[in-house]
Amino acid sequence: MDWMTAVKSWNSLGNDRYGCCTAAAAFHIVQTWFANNGVDFQPTEAQTLALYSATSDFPKEDDGAVETRVLAYWSATGIPTPDGTDTIAFSALMPTNLNELKLSIEYFGAAYIGINLPISAQTQDVWTWRRAARWGMARQAVGAAMRCHCLPTTRRVSRASRGASR
Repeated sequence: MDWMTAVKSWNSLGNDRYGCCTAAAAFHIVQTWFANNGVDFQPTEAQTLALYSATSDFPKEDDGAVETRVLAYWSATGIPTPDGTDTIAFSALMPTNLNELKLSIEYFGAAYIGINLPISAQTQDVWTWRRAARWGMARQAVGAAMRCHCLPTTRRVSRASRGASR
């Protein structure tokens, strides 16, 4: 099942200017959940930057946030949604177990993952693994069935080759 097609429109939530991919991914997951229940929730850049600030040194430093810190905050404090402030429970997936990833998406509509990208990914339409210098972590809200290895990013939906997740 492709949960993401229910979302009418995506925006970058500030991740085109700031390193807030962890917070943007969280809001994109919530956006997907609401869209699949008939609610057109459009999270804002301000909401995303507030979550980013609460889980990192932003705005003093703009070097991203740790995924588990964002998840712990979301679990304990919650993030704003059309229903008020929602909290979650979360667990870890085995990074090498594709079946766990697929089941997470099937049962929960998403998987919140972090991947190391090479610098070459900045200019690729299809992310292909190459041994090279690292660009850094990119946080993804994956909500499709992984049949075409598409990873929805905060800037665009990018395709990844099978080897890109090395």
